[in-house]
Amino acid sequence: MILDNLSAHSAPPVANWLAHPKRSRWHLHFTPTSSSWLNLVEGWFAQLTNRRLRTGTFTSVADLADAIDLWAEAWNHDPQPFVWRTPPTRSSPR
Repeated sequence: MILDNLSAHSAPPVANWLAHPKRSRWHLHFTPTSSSWLNLVEGWFAQLTNRRLRTGTFTSVADLADAIDLWAEAWNHDPQPFVWRTPPTRSSPR
């Protein structure tokens, strides 16, 4: 499971939950603290969840996977470029 570095994710109750023998194949992988670019992906998943998954009824995993695939195809059909709203700054002199 991939998680951000929120301290709650590594709290003792989480470790205790993961220590159960039925969860031995689960492993936590934490994203680097400097991975703010992942916020863009979080927005995409939020839109997928709000616009497709919460409004649907899925009778199987295959049905859910098909719905996700169709939504992603529709999303990619009309791509929009990312437009930076703030000009870049020089963080160090050259």
